Amino acid sequence: MKFLRRQKPLPLFLLFLIILTIGEGVGMGLASYFHKPLSGLETFQMMIPATAAFLVFRILAGQTQPFPKYVCRAFFAADILFLIAVVLESVLLPVSLSQTVSPILVLTGIVFFDLALFLEPAETKDAYGLLCKTKIKTILFYLFLFLILQAGNYFIQTVFDYFSGNRHAFLDFIELYSHFPSALLRLPFFFLCVFLPYFGEEYGWRGFLQPRMQKQFGMKKGLILTGMIWGVWHLPLYLFRYPSSTLLQELLHQIACCVLIGIFMGYVYLKTKNIWICTAIHFLNNAMIGTLFPSVAESAPSSSLEDQAIGILAIFLVYGFFIGSRVFREKKILEDLLLPRTR
Repeated sequence: MKFLRRQKPLPLFLLFLIILTIGEGVGMGLASYFHKPLSGLETFQMMIPATAAFLVFRILAGQTQPFPKYVCRAFFAADILFLIAVVLESVLLPVSLSQTVSPILVLTGIVFFDLALFLEPAETKDAYGLLCKTKIKTILFYLFLFLILQAGNYFIQTVFDYFSGNRHAFLDFIELYSHFPSALLRLPFFFLCVFLPYFGEEYGWRGFLQPRMQKQFGMKKGLILTGMIWGVWHLPLYLFRYPSSTLLQELLHQIACCVLIGIFMGYVYLKTKNIWICTAIHFLNNAMIGTLFPSVAESAPSSSLEDQAIGILAIFLVYGFFIGSRVFREKKILEDLLLPRTR
């Protein structure tokens, strides 16, 4: 423990991230080998970045420094409940029963975390970036901005699809967005039931890693490196969840997506200093196709190089220009983003 306490936060975080991801990857590999469900492990993997961050905070916390003990314990308890759900789903229970028990365990973990957030002192939550102080209109602005940008992303891909020979592409696009109003009303409730894994990623990537990478490597280079780490971290999914003969191509595509979307996510975090907005955007990004547009939900990423290239180009055109924002030239802003805040 003394050795760990002598380490700096960034390398310690990366160490925990690597160890936990490898462990999860081994579990996913075993589950894949024995033809067991992988969805529970995929959800648990999303918890790893914040788990690594809270481990660092726990180890390096000083005697006089405020520490989010309730939130930290609740998050670790949720980790354990998620893992129990994985074991029940994969080993102990029949599929029909595990489909009932596992969601209850996951929801219990989320309720524990909600209670911990309520009990944690406001000063401590503020120091660790857990307090939402942003005005509602600002939150809604960035959420709707993301939805509009994603619509632009889909529209650009629709244009390419049309000129590639699909004469129904624009009709399909209109059909997809006909689901938008009704589905949008359901999303807030759905978010409250499943937000913790998305928080798990965002608190690790945006809350902990990004500001430290930007401090060490510069605002833009640190942002891009954060996106690259985020992309490589998906490797277990491409090895076992979505196995493919074009693994390197799939992984490079994932890295490019994470870097480009990470530019926008990083922009939002620097502008708002609010990890909960990033959590909601991440939820929208993952749930948009499956929830808003179920007719086009896919079980695995496309392995077509042409489709992936068009997708990357569309994402670049929509999100890439945010890298030129003035906020990425204001390094002083990091003083209020490095967690825990000291003032």
